[in-house]
Amino acid sequence: MHGSRLSRRLLIGMVMVLVVLATIPGLASAKTEVGPTVVVERGETLADDLTTAAGTVIVLGTVDGDVTALAGDVVVSGEVTGDVTAVAGRVEVTGQVGGKVTAFGGVTTIEGTVGDGIDSVGGALSVSGEVAGTVDAIGVLVTIEEGATVDGRLKTTAVRTNVNGTVLGEAGTTTNQSVARTADVLPLSHAASDSSPGSVASFLDWNTPVRTPTVLVSTIAPVPVQILPFNISFLDAYGFFVNLLLGVVLVGLLPRFSSTVASQVVRDPVRTAGFGLATVIVAPIALVLLGLSLFGLPLALAGGALFLVLWWVGAIYGRFAVGVWLLEAVPRVLAYADIEREPLENRWVSLIVGVLVVGLLVALPAIGPVVDTGVAVLGTGALAQLVYRAYVRTERGVYEDTDASESLADD
Repeated sequence: MHGSRLSRRLLIGMVMVLVVLATIPGLASAKTEVGPTVVVERGETLADDLTTAAGTVIVLGTVDGDVTALAGDVVVSGEVTGDVTAVAGRVEVTGQVGGKVTAFGGVTTIEGTVGDGIDSVGGALSVSGEVAGTVDAIGVLVTIEEGATVDGRLKTTAVRTNVNGTVLGEAGTTTNQSVARTADVLPLSHAASDSSPGSVASFLDWNTPVRTPTVLVSTIAPVPVQILPFNISFLDAYGFFVNLLLGVVLVGLLPRFSSTVASQVVRDPVRTAGFGLATVIVAPIALVLLGLSLFGLPLALAGGALFLVLWWVGAIYGRFAVGVWLLEAVPRVLAYADIEREPLENRWVSLIVGVLVVGLLVALPAIGPVVDTGVAVLGTGALAQLVYRAYVRTERGVYEDTDASESLADD
């Protein structure tokens, strides 16, 4: 009886593998790499699209197609005839890109030429080369360097926008920007009144030194750019309150589950970090492979969205766990000074302390990204561990019930 069940499972597994392979018609027509570094050497031409995961793409030669990097960097010193897309990585273009450059997160540096505009979300954008098309950026810092040319519109939403080069788009089309300015700088309405090319750059001196930096959010209400001494920007403060709000929702609606997640991180951080790293590495690779299939692409997109939500929730739970650990550590520290104090067990205080402490550490320039990633990995690992345990517990119960019923049937 056990042999027949095993045979059925093997048969089902083989059928599933064949179905997945059959739904990948273009697997041989597109180069896909998973690894630390993929290099297209000088003089080499790749007449195909190039997709990588968890690695760096270096194009010294020519890629006659699109270049896509998931959780990795893209460096183009040669030529890419198609589009360049990077998710959670750095983009550096010193050569030529015939299509559009799209970057989600990280730092984007354009020193060469781009043929169809730039879309940048998150991080920073610096343009010192030539861009044909619209530059649309949402991030912390957007800079058009001296000597750079944007042959199209410039649209930014940023903490600071610096324009020293030439913007040939329609006058006054730079919208929603946050501009570091002083009272001597002309308002945006003055720039819009000039119809000559490059009026955005000529009317607004966005590099004027300022003693008290301000962010012009709606050209009406200035708010501080930086809150000393932690170099905290307006976006950092906004992110703090958004994270705190999500934490309130999670801890308020799921108090027991939240306490279990935090306890998992505090009691076994090494094992939890291992689960987190495995999830962060394996999940994007699996989604990329699934996305290569025509029928698997919708599942890959849905899985990618679910993974981003899981990462954000994990980051919040990681902060919550840090708060729990700090409150538990206070009595132990005070004990060295012969001060006895009971540990404070309050989930709301733990949440506020964790989000605040991690938020301040993330604002530090040297260790900020490391702390942010580490906390998110711990929270994600705890979630993955609990999900895995629930799966094993559920499946084991199903198998035990099945074995018991089959034994009764045999008797």
